[in-house]
This record gives sequence, C-alpha cells and structure tokens, in this order.
Amino acid sequence: MNRTMIIEYWKFMPITANHFNSLLWLVKAASKDETRVNIFQTIHVEQGICYCTDGHRLHVYSQDEECLPADFYITDGNYLIKSVTKKNIVLVEKDPDDLFPDVNRLLDYIPDRTLNRQFYGDFSSFTFDIFSKLKTLVNIDYLRDAYIPDEDVSFERPAGREDRSAMLFGNETRLAMIMPLRQ
Repeated sequence: MNRTMIIEYWKFMPITANHFNSLLWLVKAASKDETRVNIFQTIHVEQGICYCTDGHRLHVYSQDEECLPADFYITDGNYLIKSVTKKNIVLVEKDPDDLFPDVNRLLDYIPDRTLNRQFYGDFSSFTFDIFSKLKTLVNIDYLRDAYIPDEDVSFERPAGREDRSAMLFGNETRLAMIMPLRQ
C-alpha cells in the first residue's frame, strides 16, 4: 500500500509555513500531461532535494531536514500530487519502478554568475532584469510561476553556452530552470 502524506499550512510555525510555501512554488512546474507518466503530477525527492518538471522547466527545492518536524519532511522517492490547496498538499507515494528523469545531468555544470544576489520586490523589475541583462526569451507564464517574491535571487547561465541555453535562477533553497523559447 502506498503511503499518503498530508502537508498542512501552519502560519504560526514559520519553518513549516516556509516549507509549505516552497512546496506550493515547487508544484507549479509539475507536468499536467497524463501521457508523460513518469513526470505527471510528480515530486521526485533525492537526498532531501525535491524536483518537479514538465520538460520545459524545472523547479528544485532543498528541504531543511534539521529544522523541519519529521511529519513535514518528505523522504526520498517519487510522489503523486493528489491535491493542492492553500491549506494543504496531499502526496501519495508512487511505485518505485516509475523512473523520474535524471535531472542532475541538467544541473551538472560550473555556473557562470551573470547577476549576483538581487532582491526583487515586484515581478516587473524581475522580468526587466531577465530580458534586458540576460537577453533570454522565456515563456512568461513559466517565469511568473518561478518568480520567488521577497527573497534574494542569483541568475546563472551554464558556462560556455550562448543565449540559447536554459536560464537558471534561485538561491540556497530554491532553484528554477526554464528553457528558452524557440525562435
């Protein structure tokens, strides 16, 4: 029998509230394409790091195992996202035979810092920096989903790659990768 986890929003415990908000951010990148069984509505957890992708973007969230209560920490494995509301997230452990793509190969490079640790209070200044300084065109809806409000963000581009490479941005706990639009 597959284990079910219910992760609730507790506004009175900042560490769990932040964890819940990070998971809400993470699941925005989950695939909604039922034909892609290995990534359809799936959170993949490896060494405490959570991954969601739809093939065009990837969201990564690093859980803080030391600070999180055991009931909130998601152990390694693949989980089907059964429901997401503003109050809770319901996950069901998937069959271990369902393989998740090797996302680590996408992140296996030495980053070339383009912009260092910026704080963006609003989405418009965030998008302005991306389009003016990085000169990368991406799906605006994916960018809106990946936007991390009220946190410092660094932008990165794989070293030695030109404008057609994926755009990466994030901080110590969250990372977003978005593939550029085709021209």
